[in-house]
Amino acid sequence: MKLPENKKERLQVFVLIGIGVAAVLYAMTQLVVMPFFASKQELRSSLQTKKAKLEKAERELNFAPKIKTEFDSVTGELDTIIRAHVLRPILGSYLVGVSETLEMQARSCNIKLDEVQEIGVREPPRTGKKATVARAFKAYAVQVSVKASYEQTAAFLRKLEDMNPYLCVSDVRITGQPDSPETHRVTLRIEWPIEVEGGKEQGAAAGRGDK
Repeated sequence: MKLPENKKERLQVFVLIGIGVAAVLYAMTQLVVMPFFASKQELRSSLQTKKAKLEKAERELNFAPKIKTEFDSVTGELDTIIRAHVLRPILGSYLVGVSETLEMQARSCNIKLDEVQEIGVREPPRTGKKATVARAFKAYAVQVSVKASYEQTAAFLRKLEDMNPYLCVSDVRITGQPDSPETHRVTLRIEWPIEVEGGKEQGAAAGRGDK
């Protein structure tokens, strides 16, 4: 291409060429450079997201052995408590084992039990919202009647609670005896934890329920 000899015309040609070059550069920037940088930014963001997920997964994997150890420890402690303190039926009845335990502890306090009456299986008190799944434990209750002094009654209750810290004396009624001021008519409601599966007691009838 031959440039015009006229200086003004030659300058106009240079201006047009400059405008054309600028237009080409702008078009390349919009069509090639900007998409390239946008793609790089998107790729960088994706890599950062994946890196964060990988670091989180690594932290969870590092904690997994500790969580399993703690879970096994708590499960072991719970199994020990259940074996030692949760009431089990004997020949399909909770009352047999309960009566033997109460008689043995009463004799150690020089108390003679007048009566051990079965109340049956009770729901333990609930707190908060109503449970949506079957509870793992319920309570088996009996009513015990004795004639004893205050000291004997207190010793009897201490022995029961020392024997089983999960046992609950949920009701105590003491009536004085005018003909024998040193002794009282004592009525106790005593409850033991029992394990249940699917809302049903293990190996024993539900009893008569609340009274």
